[in-house]
Amino acid sequence: MHKVDAFDVEAVRTTYEAALAYDGPSVVIVEGPCFFVGPGASGTYEVDLDTCIACGTCRRLGCPAIKLSREVNPKTGRSKTEIDPVLCVGCDMCAQVCPTDAIHPVESAG
Repeated sequence: MHKVDAFDVEAVRTTYEAALAYDGPSVVIVEGPCFFVGPGASGTYEVDLDTCIACGTCRRLGCPAIKLSREVNPKTGRSKTEIDPVLCVGCDMCAQVCPTDAIHPVESAG
């Protein structure tokens, strides 16, 4: 039996791979707060459209806060991504999977 943090994308992936490769029964417990409860302590996230390459990796997470931007990657013609701050709960999973580090926490005006 293995326990893993639901918001550690890499740990979840490697734990699932190990469980699938194990020749016998395997249990993976993924622990973490429900993202439908509300924003986390870390605040919300945003996409740096200058860094986003419109690969769609973050959108494949299925997060309701992640949506298509009106801005398009001129090389591929694909829509970039933006994050709806009202729906974002600050889990940071999108930032973990972004290959160009285009997703980061919104800086508070302080």
